[in-house]
Amino acid sequence: MWFGVGLSEVIGLLASLTLIFIIVVKRAKIGLALLVGSVTLGLISMTPTDFLVTVTRALLDRRTFELTAAVALIALLGAIYKITGLLEELSNGLRRALPSDKLVVELIPAIFGLLPVLGGALMSAPVVEAVGNDLGLDPEEKTFVNLWFRHVVFFIYPVGTTLLLASYLAGVDVKPLILAQLPVFFTSIAAGQAIWLITGFEKSKERVKRDFSKKKLVEAIFPIILVAIFGVLRRWLITLGVILAIAFLWLIGRLGANNLNKALREARLSEMVLVGLGVMIYRSTVEASDVTETISSLIGRSSVPSILLLVLIPSILGFTLGTPTGTIALAVPLLANLVPIGSFETGLILTCSILGYVVSPLHACYTLTSEYFGASMLKVYRYLLPVTFFTILSGTITVLLFRV
Repeated sequence: MWFGVGLSEVIGLLASLTLIFIIVVKRAKIGLALLVGSVTLGLISMTPTDFLVTVTRALLDRRTFELTAAVALIALLGAIYKITGLLEELSNGLRRALPSDKLVVELIPAIFGLLPVLGGALMSAPVVEAVGNDLGLDPEEKTFVNLWFRHVVFFIYPVGTTLLLASYLAGVDVKPLILAQLPVFFTSIAAGQAIWLITGFEKSKERVKRDFSKKKLVEAIFPIILVAIFGVLRRWLITLGVILAIAFLWLIGRLGANNLNKALREARLSEMVLVGLGVMIYRSTVEASDVTETISSLIGRSSVPSILLLVLIPSILGFTLGTPTGTIALAVPLLANLVPIGSFETGLILTCSILGYVVSPLHACYTLTSEYFGASMLKVYRYLLPVTFFTILSGTITVLLFRV
C-alpha cells in the first residue's frame, strides 16, 4: 500500500478502470485493455515482485488454459461457418423450414448469435430486411428485432463467451447457471414479442423460393448443438466439443485444408487468446490487490442494498465499456467480496452486463445494424429500453426469491 490503508488499492482500481474505458472507446483490443488495466492496478496496489507472482499464478492456472482454449476454438468454429457458407445455408434452410416469417426474423439473428463471428449482426441483417419488408417493419423496428433477438440467447447459451466467463470467475457450474437464467431468458423472449403488438405487422406476402435441403440444414445445425451439449455436461469439455464439431465438418466434406487455413486467419485467434489471458490476469490482480475487501468494508458501512449493487455495477460497466467480456471480468471479482454470490446472483450480473452492453452506443452490433437499416439509434431506444427494463426486473425478482 503506497498511499495509506486501502487507498492505494482503490486508486489502482479507479485508474485501471479509467484506462480500460479509454482504450475500449478508442476501439483497441479488449484483451490489451485488460492487460494494461492489470499492470496499472498491480503496480499501484502492490510491489512489482508481488505483481509478477500474481501474473505467474494466473498464467499457470488450469482455468486460464481452459478458458483461453475454449474462446479461441469457438471463434475458429465461427470463422469456419462463415468461410464454408454454412451460415448462409443455415439462414436459407430455416426460412424454408419454418412456418412463419415472423419466427424467421426472430430465429435467424439468434442462430447467428450462437457464433461469435465478426460482423454477425450484419450477416443476419439482409434476411431480417427482406422478411421484415414483407412484414411491414420500419427501419427502427427491423433494427430492434435484429439486435434484440441476436442477444437473448446469450443469457443461457452454454458456450457463449460471456456465460462461460461468468461461470469461471464466479466458480459456478454452467448447468445451475443456465437453470437460474431461464426466467430471464423467457422474459426476454416474451418482452421482445411486444414488437408485434406495437407494429401491427402484416403477414408475409412472399415466401423464399430457394431449394430446401433438410440434409444441409442438419449438417449446419448439428455442430452447434454438439458443442452446446458438451458445454452443458462440463465446462472443460467445450474444447473437446468444438474439436469434434470441426472434425465432423471435415469428415462430411464440408471443410477442407484451404478453407481451414482461411478460417484460421479469419478467426483472429491471437486476439481471442489475448482476451482469455487478459481476463484471467485482471481477475487474479483484483483478487491479489485486496481492493474488493476495501470496497466491501466501505460499502458495508453504507446503506446501499446488495441487490442494487448486483444490478447497477454491471449495468453501468456494460454501458460505459461497450463490451460484455470486459464487464464480466471487472464486475464478478469486484462483487464477489461485496455480495454472497451463487448461481442466481451470477445470473443477474450476467444479465445486467449483457443488457448494459446491448443498449450501449459503443456496441458495434447496435451501431452497425442501425446504419445498415438507416435507423435512428435514439428512436430504437423506444423499443429497446422497455424490454431491457422488464428483463432486468425478472432477473432481480428471481434473485430476491432464490438468493443464497
